[in-house]
Amino acid sequence: MKELLKSFTTTGKQTIALYRTRTWEQKLKAIFFYFHESLGNIDQELTCSLFSINVMTFQNWIKQKRYFGKWVHYVEAFKVFDILPGVPATYRKNYKDVDTSSQVQIDSKFRNSTPGHQYVSALSAGTRQKNRNAAGKSDNITYLLQTTKTVSSGRKVKYTQEEEFLISTVVMKWETCNPLSKLAAYDLLISMFGHEQEAERTEWEVKMKIHSGHISPSLSQWVARVLERHRKESISQKVPVNWLQICLDVCALICSIMQSSGVTRLVNADEMFLQFYPKETHLIAPTNAQRVGSNRAKDAKKGCTVMVACEMFQSQIIAPMIIMTGQPDGTLSRRFSSWDGLSKVTFHPKHWMDKDGCCTYLEYLASCYPGKKVGLISDAASSHFSDQVKEKTADLNITLGGIPPGCTSLIQVCDLIANKPIKQAFKTRYVSWKIASDPGPGGKYKVDRKDVISWLEQTIEDVNARMSTCSEVAKAFVTYGQDF
Repeated sequence: MKELLKSFTTTGKQTIALYRTRTWEQKLKAIFFYFHESLGNIDQELTCSLFSINVMTFQNWIKQKRYFGKWVHYVEAFKVFDILPGVPATYRKNYKDVDTSSQVQIDSKFRNSTPGHQYVSALSAGTRQKNRNAAGKSDNITYLLQTTKTVSSGRKVKYTQEEEFLISTVVMKWETCNPLSKLAAYDLLISMFGHEQEAERTEWEVKMKIHSGHISPSLSQWVARVLERHRKESISQKVPVNWLQICLDVCALICSIMQSSGVTRLVNADEMFLQFYPKETHLIAPTNAQRVGSNRAKDAKKGCTVMVACEMFQSQIIAPMIIMTGQPDGTLSRRFSSWDGLSKVTFHPKHWMDKDGCCTYLEYLASCYPGKKVGLISDAASSHFSDQVKEKTADLNITLGGIPPGCTSLIQVCDLIANKPIKQAFKTRYVSWKIASDPGPGGKYKVDRKDVISWLEQTIEDVNARMSTCSEVAKAFVTYGQDF
């Protein structure tokens, strides 16, 4: 490792990149590397060099008790494959024999966080919702997001009255089932704190330029900062005021339609966009190093659309239809028309699920259940219920049911139980492949389409195996009122 450290030895002025404020997730990957016996092995100089961290700053993280509670949950949850992509490619080969699923055992002394204060995250014990609720109810508990950079070290809130009004209004509107939009938030702030007489205007009014006749950048930025400070990345998606009654009525209608049609296979389907080239945006290089080139390129293909479908009676996720970028009648389409895997592979110039794609999916669905009466529940996108699609369902004897806009996040079975675990499992496979096939500096990551399709099929099989033990799919249909 002496050569490694020597290559990072530099002279001259430090660049601002060395002191850039990092998120706690980025900091903790370095801490994980430091503590792992097969990686950093308590070598502070090596860790700081690889991750471009100031040595004194890193010492504070691992020696001052007030920081322990901020990183211990993350570090214990990380695995080697989570942090290896952040190591420069030139030196990553030194760790190719390390078990990528291994973790770090944290000494008990690091569990002593700031007295009287507790830090929790999505990786802490208990559910994410429970931890966030606890942080919201107590001033002594702070919830750390992956994007959190600093905690309890920022400047004091200046416009407390306006901020308290905004946050209390957001909470009140949400609890009364009438979530607030950003435009509505601007209007409420202007009407509540605006004064017609110039002599009566407060500093907040002047700074936010609320009397300019339009929404000023300063006002929109202030609202965004307030929401972020309170761990609210956005206010909410606008859902119907009477969403509960709408959902109950829709589910009752779907059950009635499916039962009267004599459905023997009930499918809930949803499009899922899968980006299979997650990438790092920054290189780690020695300060003042003279270099030519750019980050290692990713393939031009950005992702694909996957039709994920859950079937109630067999309580399983069925093999997907995958829409990749290409011409529907081109060479790729003809080549993959006889794909010998479990899934159906099609192509579209923008990998969209258009009317023709819907018809193709209906044919695929009918082929999955020959001789069965199939019912299909999907969101109410225009392409899903076009005249062309309705004609196709009539020809194939498939019964359609639709979930109205604003309710998919509430009762769409696939969206609620399948999409997230599939994406997470797929990403794990991609990262393992990326580590094993590093092209080196100047190289190009290029994954074959067949690999992507195979990973998806294997991922869905794995997720299916986990869910089938407790019949989770069938239970989800019952939970969200779509069983009959």
